[in-house]
Amino acid sequence: MKRKIVPVSLFAAFWLSALMPARADIVTLNGGTTYQGIVVQKDDKELLLLRDYGTQWIPASMVKSVKLDEKTRPSTAVESNPANPVLLPTWGQIVMKAARTSWGDKLRQIPATVIDKGVLKNVPYISFKCGNEYELNIYGDLEKPSGVEVGIYGSLIGKDHAQKNAVEFIASLLPFESDRQSLKTLSPGGSQLVRGSLTLETTPPSHEDAYGGWWVSVYSIDALNSARASDSELQAITVVNNSGINTNAVAPWLATLRAPAVATPPATQSRTGVTTYTAPSPSYVGGYVPSYVAPSTRGSGPVYVNGYYRKNGTYVHSYTRSR
Repeated sequence: MKRKIVPVSLFAAFWLSALMPARADIVTLNGGTTYQGIVVQKDDKELLLLRDYGTQWIPASMVKSVKLDEKTRPSTAVESNPANPVLLPTWGQIVMKAARTSWGDKLRQIPATVIDKGVLKNVPYISFKCGNEYELNIYGDLEKPSGVEVGIYGSLIGKDHAQKNAVEFIASLLPFESDRQSLKTLSPGGSQLVRGSLTLETTPPSHEDAYGGWWVSVYSIDALNSARASDSELQAITVVNNSGINTNAVAPWLATLRAPAVATPPATQSRTGVTTYTAPSPSYVGGYVPSYVAPSTRGSGPVYVNGYYRKNGTYVHSYTRSR
């Protein structure tokens, strides 16, 4: 019997409560500014905070105090109720899980370059660099992702341990043990298997839409088609580089985040005959920009805004939502 996978947001209530002062971790800066969210990683140099539909890195030198609220800790366990399974965990649950892996240290949200070919074409996503040459991408509506993938690149290409780490992580997100085991049988040289609503896939660096990386992915074709952005939505949630900055080195909206205090989003940028929207609230404060800010390796050209939200079936900037 064909299983029915029902996309369910397990943590919608969690994210609403996380925005409320009484139910969130609170980070207070030296100047008195406070930020609320979920502290994901913290060391003697930096702190990573999940906020709304994006992440924020804050240098430890700017932090006066951190007040943790354990009631806001989301579980990273996967729901496995066969009667009502989730398609994939929420983006926050996925990021929390990645941050706890051996390879997910120094997790950084980076500019997500628009993918212009293959099954992922024009599907909005958020992207993270993890540890040493790993990349994590989460596609579609962030509360109900349509796909997730982990890629490796550079010196990790062809390394068995890195491929195993990526496969094990994607497998841990799947609701059924049979799917997890099936994923582990895929050939590293490139393979695809359809199980119910899910497609399990490995993509070698030689594939035209691999952009030079090795990838392991799980996605729903129906969910990706539903999540694919229209031309007007792409204009609303992407920015382009018309400032002469090399987007292979740094995204245009990241290059503006060097002002004192809280950086200001850049001015509206224009395509030929088309005006894009300004970038969202910055991911870095106090003019602090981590050294690793290269865009995702999964596409080229324009980049998606740092945080977006799907409201009533339409993609918008997360910062435009009423609070």
